[in-house]
Formats: sequence, structure tokens, C-alpha cells
Amino acid sequence: KIGPNNFERINQSVASALYAGSVAVRSNITETNADSCGEPWSVSGVASGGVGPLVLAACVGGRLAVLVELWSVRGAEVKAYLSGQGDQGKGRWHPVWVAAFNGQRRVLEWLTTVAGAEGEAVNLDDDRK
Repeated sequence: KIGPNNFERINQSVASALYAGSVAVRSNITETNADSCGEPWSVSGVASGGVGPLVLAACVGGRLAVLVELWSVRGAEVKAYLSGQGDQGKGRWHPVWVAAFNGQRRVLEWLTTVAGAEGEAVNLDDDRK
């Protein structure tokens, strides 16, 4: 329902979609979009350097199905990314942060309970830690 009472939720949804799209475009990954169109098998075909960006885009956009599919076919790479290997260690904190920031509770729960992401990981390069 559109109206003043729902503006915050609508704005958050739009911001999440735009951020997820920007991650996908900057990283040249189309798998989240293909999954939205009913092509979940495309997730398994992501290039090895695209696993981290795909995880991040899925976390921003609340695409739990993408994460579950990616985990089932490329679990070791997802786990490595979430433990801070590659992408200057951002995988250790960034997916959890963007999921929480964008209100993606189911994704956040999956990250911390199934995938083993650290719920209290911080950006070590941020002076505000």
C-alpha cells in the first residue's frame, strides 16, 4: 500500500534495489537478474572472481534463493569470501553490513547461521570501529 505510512519501507526497498543493481553493474554480474527471471542455474556459472560480488548483490537485494543456490554449488568459494579471503577482506564484514543496513533479515540470519559469517565483524579500515 502506497502512502505516507509506508514511505520509509518503500524508500528502503528502492534504495536496496538500486544498490544491488549498482553492485551487479560494476562487477559485471547478471546472475541475480537471471535468477529473478526464473533461471537459477545461471548462479552456478558465475566466474570465480564473481562469487564475492554475487554474494554482495544478493545480500543487498535480499535474494536468499541466489545465496542458497550459490552455496549449494560453490560453497567453498562463498565460505572463503565470507572469511575475508579476496576482495581486500571485505567479504568478512560487507555482506553482513549491507544485509543488516537494508533490512534483509532472512539473508542476515542465513549468513550468520548457515554460511558462518561473523555477525560482529567490522571494517578494519574504518576509524569508527
